[in-house]
Amino acid sequence: MSQRRAFFIGFLFLVFQLQGQEALIHSFKLEKNKLFFKWVPTDASTFREMLTQETEVAWIQVDRKKDNDLIDFSKATIEKREALANRIDELYREDTSLIIFAENILNQKTKQDSAGEVGDIPFVNALVQNFLDSKIAGLTGNVLIIPKINAKKDLAIRVRNKGFDKDYIFWVNPRSYSLNEIPAEIFLDERKVNLTWNVKDLNEDFFAYNIYRKGPGEKSFVKMNERPKVPFEAKDDLTPEIRRFLDAKVEKGNAYEYMLRGIDYFGDETGESKTKKIYIPLYVDAEALIDTIRAEGLERFVEVKISPTDQTMKPSFDRLLLMRSDSLLFGYETIETVRLLPSAESYQFKLGGIETGEAYYYKTVLLSKDNDSVESIPYYFFTLDQRAPEIATNLMGKVDSTGIVKLAWTAPPDKDVSGYRVFRANALNEEFQEITKVLKKGSSYQDTLSLNTLTNEVYYYVVAVDHNFNNSPNSDTVLLMKPDTIPPVASVFKKYKSKNEGVYMKWYNSTSQDLLQQYLIRYVDRQGSRISDTIYRWSDTTSQIVDKQVNPGYRYEYEILSLDKSKNQSKSTRLQVFFETGYRQAIESLEARANRENKSIELRWSYSDSANVYSYQIFKAREDGSFYSFKTIINKPGLELFVEDRQLKINNRYRYKIKAVLKSGIPTALSEEVVVVY
Repeated sequence: MSQRRAFFIGFLFLVFQLQGQEALIHSFKLEKNKLFFKWVPTDASTFREMLTQETEVAWIQVDRKKDNDLIDFSKATIEKREALANRIDELYREDTSLIIFAENILNQKTKQDSAGEVGDIPFVNALVQNFLDSKIAGLTGNVLIIPKINAKKDLAIRVRNKGFDKDYIFWVNPRSYSLNEIPAEIFLDERKVNLTWNVKDLNEDFFAYNIYRKGPGEKSFVKMNERPKVPFEAKDDLTPEIRRFLDAKVEKGNAYEYMLRGIDYFGDETGESKTKKIYIPLYVDAEALIDTIRAEGLERFVEVKISPTDQTMKPSFDRLLLMRSDSLLFGYETIETVRLLPSAESYQFKLGGIETGEAYYYKTVLLSKDNDSVESIPYYFFTLDQRAPEIATNLMGKVDSTGIVKLAWTAPPDKDVSGYRVFRANALNEEFQEITKVLKKGSSYQDTLSLNTLTNEVYYYVVAVDHNFNNSPNSDTVLLMKPDTIPPVASVFKKYKSKNEGVYMKWYNSTSQDLLQQYLIRYVDRQGSRISDTIYRWSDTTSQIVDKQVNPGYRYEYEILSLDKSKNQSKSTRLQVFFETGYRQAIESLEARANRENKSIELRWSYSDSANVYSYQIFKAREDGSFYSFKTIINKPGLELFVEDRQLKINNRYRYKIKAVLKSGIPTALSEEVVVVY
């Protein structure tokens, strides 16, 4: 099938939602109990047979739909339609306006294109007119009107023609008939009113559409379109389900009311859309351009020329705004608003109290009563600045340990400051040198100093510079101190001595003037780990100490850490001390209790270094008598540290002490005595 034929016939099939490829399709509508039924050929040859041969239409109502072979059409109502070719003379007498259409159809010969396919343009045109004009439908005889039906029953309708390949039987369910509202979108689109609607879900109800409008002073709606809007307007339409209508014949300042009405397949207007009122705002249709700006002292005069943008449109503005910004693209503020008549052709703004050195972008805005606006292009204007900026304030700074200087200050309130110049000197009586090669943007600066100098002081001040290179007075001078990177003189140990109570040490303190704090640090190795403790700290002239937190038999190292005010530090040479007193720490866990059942006193103890013990010696005393050696126990693996004393007398007080003798021969001190009354 050709592309052109596929477009039109394919659309007709979409319209009637066909089941299969039949030569006849149908549509119907219901007005109360009055039924309108139409059948339509889907090809040109079937259409010509319908017009040149007599057609018989029979209809009958049944309770429900059944197989076509079971319908008894002998009881049906039958109507016969005489061929159009036999009624030409009758048309001359009744309605000569239909003669041309009838003769064109009957005289149209079937043509074939180069591919051997039938040309269908005249056929489709005839169908379109058949849908849109009820007179044409009456002429072609493909409409059945049943004045009254039982809406609760189905109808079987048979269409018979000698030229058809078979009898066509159609089923109609009156209960399925409903009419959809047309969902139209109506809105203003660039001075035109746009009506848009989707016909995809409306094709079963409507074949075409009319557009109606009611304008200012009109009491009823008036049709806008000369020809009905059909669902296919161009074969290349990419969205054939979307229909549009643009109304450009509107005047600003007026309101218009719109609605759509659908035309069904019988040529009648039936459904419609909701109405919507569209207001056409007052468009400015003019522009106000800044012609000149001139300066007189502290006053500025802005000359504005106003002209129409379209000679066919009358301007409709009522206000003129003058706006100003220090940026081309954004930040505009309205500085004056005036009321104007639409006939105005110029206006002069007078601005006062403006200092020299201003630089602004100006633009105008014309506004209508409906707030339509037209902006002008920006106009740049400046005057030479002869006023120096104010002084930069709150200059502060800091020098870090690497010589990096960070300066910061508060910018002056002037809006035309371009940058800053930074000056430096090592003394107030020296000449300050500028250290900025270009103007510094922003209110901070970073400098680098050498710390290997004899002076610890450095001075800075800054100068603000505006767009016209006017320099502000010097800021206040700030004094910064260079950081001290030299560590303090290290302290030196003078002598030491091991005593029974601990390690006695004496030293020479650091001689640095900026000394802040000193720390004495002790190191010892225990069980494979090095342990360090700060055992003393001082900031005075202390130079000796006794470290009592030491244990015999351990090697200790001592170190003095000196810290100055700049957090520089130095360490002394470490002092190494082996602390030995000839004995070890006493056993502290000796316990004793009376066991009256066994008639004994039980002694128990524990010792952390039991693996290095050769023997344990227990000493005993009664009442206030002297201690004597009571028992010696040779240590061995798995030994229970327990002794039972049965050499007792009732009502006596017994005292006990214990010590251990290490395998090295060094004993522990005697433990504290424990007392038991037996």
